[in-house]
Amino acid sequence: MKRNRPHSRITLALTSVGIMVAALLSGCTSDSPASSDSPGSTDSSGSAGNSDTSSALVVDTPDGAVQGVVVGEAEAFYGLPFAKPPVYDTMWTAPTDPEPWEGTRDARKQAPACLQFEPTGVTNAQPTSLDCLYLDVYRPKDIAAGEKLPVMVFYHGGGNTQGSGVLYGGQTLAERERVILVSTNYRLGASGNFALAALNAEDPSSGGAFALLDQIKALDWVHRSIESFGGDPNNVTIFGQSAGAQAVCKLLVAPGSEGLFHKAIVQSIGCGLNLGIADQATAEAASETYAEALGCPAGEDQLRCLRYAWPAAMVTAFSDAKPMSIVGSGALPVAPSAGISEGSWHKVPVIVGSTRWESRLFRQADHAITAEQYEAEVRETYGDNAERVLAAYPVSNYESPFQALSALGTDTMMACAAEDNAVMFNGQGVPTYKYEFDDPTSPTLFGFQPEGVDMASAHSAELAYLFDFTLGDRPLTDDETKLAHTMQAYWAAFARDGVPTAEGSEGAEGSEGAVEWLAYTADNPVTLSLGPTIKTIDAFTTVHNCELVAELAK
Repeated sequence: MKRNRPHSRITLALTSVGIMVAALLSGCTSDSPASSDSPGSTDSSGSAGNSDTSSALVVDTPDGAVQGVVVGEAEAFYGLPFAKPPVYDTMWTAPTDPEPWEGTRDARKQAPACLQFEPTGVTNAQPTSLDCLYLDVYRPKDIAAGEKLPVMVFYHGGGNTQGSGVLYGGQTLAERERVILVSTNYRLGASGNFALAALNAEDPSSGGAFALLDQIKALDWVHRSIESFGGDPNNVTIFGQSAGAQAVCKLLVAPGSEGLFHKAIVQSIGCGLNLGIADQATAEAASETYAEALGCPAGEDQLRCLRYAWPAAMVTAFSDAKPMSIVGSGALPVAPSAGISEGSWHKVPVIVGSTRWESRLFRQADHAITAEQYEAEVRETYGDNAERVLAAYPVSNYESPFQALSALGTDTMMACAAEDNAVMFNGQGVPTYKYEFDDPTSPTLFGFQPEGVDMASAHSAELAYLFDFTLGDRPLTDDETKLAHTMQAYWAAFARDGVPTAEGSEGAEGSEGAVEWLAYTADNPVTLSLGPTIKTIDAFTTVHNCELVAELAK
């Protein structure tokens, strides 16, 4: 008997990571990644990086003038509103254009992160609020008049419950690769996915998918405003990691995003994972349960009760009930994998990928698990298939039971899902590229490094290589920085013209500069391994036991 389908455990794993991050960050001290000697750190004002606030850098946008700040060799514009604040009577409504302003808006400090439902995924120095629909823009300093640079719009991860765009500094990527980086917030938890029947009656098209509508609205802002910053609105790449990658999957099929982007990168999630979405009956029932937990049962005053609830009460109620949004609504007519497989999507070139040891992060709390406990969990989870799983992942093949558990979780949750993504996109006839991040010395997230335990290449490990990331366990070494620069070159080249090359980059140790990234095809299903030696691998499905994983998922 099969007790639990492996893929069904991803939601629990992602939620658990949110809870662990919350607990760890709530006790941040001067040793946290927010300390002033950390690269890409956040100062007490919330501005990423070491900022020269004396700059009189002003840009005129369609909404009004904004004053940015020089950050290293780049320029940053923080806290730009892309929609009206979703508070009180505008809570749980589709986002609308921000109000224009007179004079010059100060864009030298980051805006609040969105209300955290796990309950926090940012450092103590960063405030949170329901008034959070803001984004940050990074660009190189020496943009010429009329120049149009490729635009990269990033959606953060965090299980749709925690995290913020403010963590992802883009000054290095913008300066080195001459791109415009946009890192955005979107509503989280119950504020972002809430398909209450009363709300659906008020706006039948939204389906409670307010986070998705925020993500589309950020793209709409880019389309009408990014040219003011030197960006090309006709050359936009969307990319995201974990829950942010799920957002990318949704945007690929959402009608509202049509024409607003031209390439996509999906990092560390399968488009087949339907996190936080369900059919109308299921989503409405879950959302009604949440409303009752918040003390706002169905009735004439329900929506006012909800919209004027205290944020702390919203977070507390979320621990008892998890509202959802609807698949089959105007905002999201079809689940991402179904829409893509059927050809009902915005066909663009794609990069997909994962990290070599994703599940080390998800299972970090189990780093001391014994062989007996590992075997017991496998038997409980896989029932009649347990012997096959134990034969494929014997403790004797790994340095500890934790590493065997991590290998199993990596393959069943993320690695083979990345392969499924590549097969699916290639089958749709679009240029497809696949990677696996595999740096055996990489840092993990802050607070997730048990003493003496190998946590390299875990879920989220690549983020410190792509961004001036403020939530890493430690700064990158010189060799890791070389790999980071090569990865940034690959990502930016893809954003420029849809082909991830890295000519002229520092390359990585053991390679003659960057390696050609071959397209993934049915005849040549290759993966680019991003590590100290960048190389092409063709045995990915064998290494990750994807044939067995597919059988376990049936």
